Amino acid sequence: MDGERAAIACDGRWRGNPPPVLGRFAHDTRRMRGGETFVALRGERADGHEHLAAAQEQGALAALVERPRAEVSLPQLVAQDSLRALQMIATAARQEFSGPVVGITGSFGKTTVREMLGCALGGGWYRTKENFNNHIGLPLSLLELVAEGAEGAILEAGINRAGEMELLAGILQPDHAVITGVGPAHLEQLGDLDGVAREKARLAAAVPAGGIVVLPLELLRYAPFREAAAGKRVIAIDGAGEGIPGLSGDVAIYHYKWTDENGPEGGVLTMETPSFRGRLSFAAGSRGMVRNLALVVAMAGALGREADAIRHGLAAWRPFRQRGEILQCGKGHFYIDCYNANPVSMIDSMERFRRRFADRPHFYVLGGMAELGPAEADWHRDTARRLPLVPGNPVALVGEAAAWYQEGLAERTDGPWEPRIVEDAAELAMELEDFEGAVFLKGSRRHALERLLPEEATPC
Repeated sequence: MDGERAAIACDGRWRGNPPPVLGRFAHDTRRMRGGETFVALRGERADGHEHLAAAQEQGALAALVERPRAEVSLPQLVAQDSLRALQMIATAARQEFSGPVVGITGSFGKTTVREMLGCALGGGWYRTKENFNNHIGLPLSLLELVAEGAEGAILEAGINRAGEMELLAGILQPDHAVITGVGPAHLEQLGDLDGVAREKARLAAAVPAGGIVVLPLELLRYAPFREAAAGKRVIAIDGAGEGIPGLSGDVAIYHYKWTDENGPEGGVLTMETPSFRGRLSFAAGSRGMVRNLALVVAMAGALGREADAIRHGLAAWRPFRQRGEILQCGKGHFYIDCYNANPVSMIDSMERFRRRFADRPHFYVLGGMAELGPAEADWHRDTARRLPLVPGNPVALVGEAAAWYQEGLAERTDGPWEPRIVEDAAELAMELEDFEGAVFLKGSRRHALERLLPEEATPC
């Protein structure tokens, strides 16, 4: 996007001569690579306007500001609100991108599906980097993909409060969408599962007529998803074979089956779609991972990718950092899924861990799950009752939710369970480093359980 168009898009004005072309944008001087436009954002703890000189030293091309700094020679695009201006510029840039854009959201599995779909569709597709999926990260991602001139884009949309998805969907303007699922995540702001469904369905509603929406069949039990499906090409994947009475005939239902014939290392997905018929070997290991795989196969096929290309692309997939990643240290292994946690992802992740390390001793380290609202104690107790733990293995409970987990464990019939409660996970570091088995690390971001990884741990 050129500088003058950016100024028009955000109703701003330039102080200094605008660069002929604005490419990538950045809001953190510590991560700048040079050639970006620095966005000076105001926050509770910091003000980006104080870092304009640092941005210039890092090779910034220009800056987007609310208050110009005369002592900084960077060209500065002055707008009333830097964040809103960034979003407006990204929205305008999206209109310049002619390739297909797939939006992904859901209470769990977003990043896994994003990365899998990127592998299945091939290297010409841009996908969201790291966790750049919110009201700041999504605009930055859009501006980067336009600058790179990708064949297509897979963009993740993450929210934690009501109203955010409407904003993100307006910026993203998805041609197609994948909804991974609805579960108890961010209930503190979204209220209940119906509230989660209403927000997630807004991304599907933003898909234009004729666009593709892929989602698990059970989501069509929620009225907002049935309403959002009108006029779209809806593909519902179903692994249970239960069906939904009265469902519109406009919905294509793709059934899938999973067999564990490859042992702990994986299994085989069997799926019948117009573009994918047959079997796909894959290292899944849990019902959630299988569902993710089926969603990816359905969308990749609907976008015209041939079955052999999907198989070949998915063979290159590896778990994303801190999301089911497996590392080895000496005779021990660490299963790291601690970027975030909710009840559904906690249970599914442990199911995958249990299968992958069925022949090894286990050590479970469980951190609390954040943003579960007024019923957070009940969610923790219920999760502890349902976790696929293997009796006889040690359990460590970290943080403020430890007592609730402990109460749930006490109600299990496969005990007795005598978990350790620790205030800080760092207390476990030396013990885990010498553990000759498999360590499960799962909890919300606040616990930073990745601190327990030995420095010499290496990817498997």
